[in-house]
Amino acid sequence: FATLSYSQTELLQAISQASIQRLSEFNSQDLANTAWSFATCDFESRQDGDKGDGAMSSEVMVKLPEFAPQGLATTAWAYSNSKTKNRTLLEAISKEVMQKLYEIEPQSLGILADAKLGCQRHIEQALRPFAQKFAELLPKPSTPTTHETGWISVDDASMKIFTDFVREVRVDNFGAWGTRHILEQMRLEEPASEFISRAKDAILKEGETEELGQGQREGVLAGAALVHRRVFAYVEYHLELPGCTPLSGAMARENGRRDRGYDPKYPLIRPLASPISGLVDRGLCSEFQILAKLVDTVEDTLTQQGSQGSQ
Repeated sequence: FATLSYSQTELLQAISQASIQRLSEFNSQDLANTAWSFATCDFESRQDGDKGDGAMSSEVMVKLPEFAPQGLATTAWAYSNSKTKNRTLLEAISKEVMQKLYEIEPQSLGILADAKLGCQRHIEQALRPFAQKFAELLPKPSTPTTHETGWISVDDASMKIFTDFVREVRVDNFGAWGTRHILEQMRLEEPASEFISRAKDAILKEGETEELGQGQREGVLAGAALVHRRVFAYVEYHLELPGCTPLSGAMARENGRRDRGYDPKYPLIRPLASPISGLVDRGLCSEFQILAKLVDTVEDTLTQQGSQGSQ
């Protein structure tokens, strides 16, 4: 239900009540999944006051040494985003993270960097080399091979080195902190406050559904999208094409949701497979959807206006 963004309070309360009776049977992964699910649904148990959350926290404390890195990361994120912070548990998680820090893979480090634990500085230090190498290996455009085509190509060898690295570290998202660090390495400055305000408005409008309350809609702006499963991208563009009227506009897209009636052509770009699962590609990623739409718009404009520079 959490993955589907389905947050029906009565159902979640019933699941919470049933879970409490069987917490002692839960292994570390069960506890991590349950904590993540309730946090994703913005739900906190109200059974017998705080007893529901207290029982869960106590069980997590007992079994913390058994948590795998990924479970430890999602549990840290879940409890750090709770409205009522359990400082004792968060400190225990922080100590456990420090003991396992250099066993934790980059994907989980990205989640932990957004959990803002007491060991935040050490987590960032462990994640930074992966994020920096990612930025360094990003394929650089080469000069056009001929004046006739005007294409800016990417060297095949550098592309292979980059994709091999991504598959090797098995990361498809560095989290909010890690992504900002990569953007800094790319020398992309933080956008103006006016742009951020317009982006927030567009993303909230794009993310509105009848099933979600205002608090959950605003949760898409919290910067913890790696775990929250609702990821948005926003762009404003102004394109000047040879022999055509300039194209200007803005759009927002959400991961996993494609505009009805829109069938991307992918004439010039293609979505790469996720390094986490070869069964999933980037075709439904919000950034890729925006890029594909822009490419299609440019191609359609050049075709319709008969530009001689359509190459």
